[in-house]
Amino acid sequence: MKKYVVIIVLSFFITSFTSCTKSKESKLQGKWRKIDVTNVDVVKPLTIWDFNSGQLTIYTLPIGQTEMIEESKATYSLGFNGTTYTFNIIKEISGKKLSWVKGDGKIVKLNDDFFKYMNKNGYYAEFVRY
Repeated sequence: MKKYVVIIVLSFFITSFTSCTKSKESKLQGKWRKIDVTNVDVVKPLTIWDFNSGQLTIYTLPIGQTEMIEESKATYSLGFNGTTYTFNIIKEISGKKLSWVKGDGKIVKLNDDFFKYMNKNGYYAEFVRY
């Protein structure tokens, strides 16, 4: 009988802890605003990356406008190597080419409201939840 109680208690704790952690995909889901880390004194349009179930859509929001303009759309893959998230463009669907984003990319410091992205092509960007 004690054996069953121990199994039930362990099952409860394992279920409790695993159900509270977000999957890598759900952490990234949604809209993210790119933070311009260079020329911070220059007013520029906003750049928004929208991650939605394996599809990335990149928008710009021109200064003084309320409607976002779709710039590019692509599918992506997301993995986890134990320390960082790997991010790669699989296929460009429409819009401007994403050659600057393509290439073995990684997402570091991903949490609910912030992440940094970099790839082997030298592209680096920081994002906050939009």
